[in-house]
Amino acid sequence: MQTQTTPDLIGRSYKGEQDLQTVCDLLNLCDALDKTDDNYAIDDLRMEFSSPNLDKERDLRLWEDAGGRLVGFGQLRIPTDDGTPTDGRLYFRVHPEARTGNLANDIVAWASERVRDVGRGRGQPTRLFGFARDFEAYTREVLEQNHLKPVRYFFKMARPLDQPIPKPEFPEGYTLRHSPTGDEDAER
Repeated sequence: MQTQTTPDLIGRSYKGEQDLQTVCDLLNLCDALDKTDDNYAIDDLRMEFSSPNLDKERDLRLWEDAGGRLVGFGQLRIPTDDGTPTDGRLYFRVHPEARTGNLANDIVAWASERVRDVGRGRGQPTRLFGFARDFEAYTREVLEQNHLKPVRYFFKMARPLDQPIPKPEFPEGYTLRHSPTGDEDAER
């Protein structure tokens, strides 16, 4: 199915193997600019897109400009029905030269409608989640423009490795021991 998003862009379904290289190239181009540390390879995407929980026809979407250049990519992860609200987790990237238009909002709109469709089919309420690191100003701005609000924060923790790791100290009565199978602990 092809849909017109703006006069100069066409949204379409993922076509399989023939799209892998261009998707990979777009993701890596955006990674280089945004410093997201995604670093995709063809084999990584092939494996990710072959997940049995991914509807490649409806949960992957590509946007091309009038010249056929890939300028937008959206991927939804919609967990299988477990009786809870239908959650869609959106991952998207927009070519740096296409970021001044409405493409990113079109991607969020596509994702929103897709999650609503799945939720209607399941008879469940829906939620759309997006992800952006604190330094991903463009992605955060797009999500906020589309009324997504922060609900969870993550912290990256680090320690210098040029110093020895101190011996752990445990509260009185606690010990650390190796249990290869965990069976011994299950009996206590």
